[in-house]
Amino acid sequence: MRYFTKAISVIFHPVFIPMMAFMLYLQIDHFNVANLHNLTEVGFWVIFGAICMFTFIMPVLSLNMMKNAYVISDWEVSNHKERVPLLITSAVFLCCLYYMFTYLESNSGSIFENFFSVLMGGIILATLAAIISHFWKISLHAMMISALAGAMIGLTATMSPIINKEEMVLYNSILLLIVGIVGFARLHQKAHNILQVLAGMALGFSVMFVVVNQEWYI
Repeated sequence: MRYFTKAISVIFHPVFIPMMAFMLYLQIDHFNVANLHNLTEVGFWVIFGAICMFTFIMPVLSLNMMKNAYVISDWEVSNHKERVPLLITSAVFLCCLYYMFTYLESNSGSIFENFFSVLMGGIILATLAAIISHFWKISLHAMMISALAGAMIGLTATMSPIINKEEMVLYNSILLLIVGIVGFARLHQKAHNILQVLAGMALGFSVMFVVVNQEWYI
């Protein structure tokens, strides 16, 4: 069980969630998403590469720099106050990605549409998590996987018509199951207590669902 919970924590680490969100977004059979599918292969990989750069590569490099500069004491950032600069830089990187997508949207037509609200939800969550982490150790794993579930359920409820709605309901059901599994994994590893996990789940799901469902973005 120890290896299983460790694997779950690695697979569903917060840095991987934005890429998962984009890949799941592409599974929605809707005319807004079709514009992304119609991009050239080079265009698609430029967009996916930008997501990888701003949500995975740069945050990991920032983590490495902070570790070398003794801003953080360990790779898992177990001290909640040390998470604050990481979360702030993550919010900044998401803002950069948001600006880049806005630029592409203005020059290439409508290619992102509803995904803007997902990015906005991520920026808000990173900012809120930074504030909370200064005072308390909320579960970022639980927050981010719940945010992914909230985003996909919000998109399914908002975007219409969705041709493959039954398929998306299945994906959403699996995501809710994964939320529970990730929460269990964090508890089993004693990385968090039950309140920290539940708080992460509630914050991630509620913020992302509301932002996506209400289509809040600039």
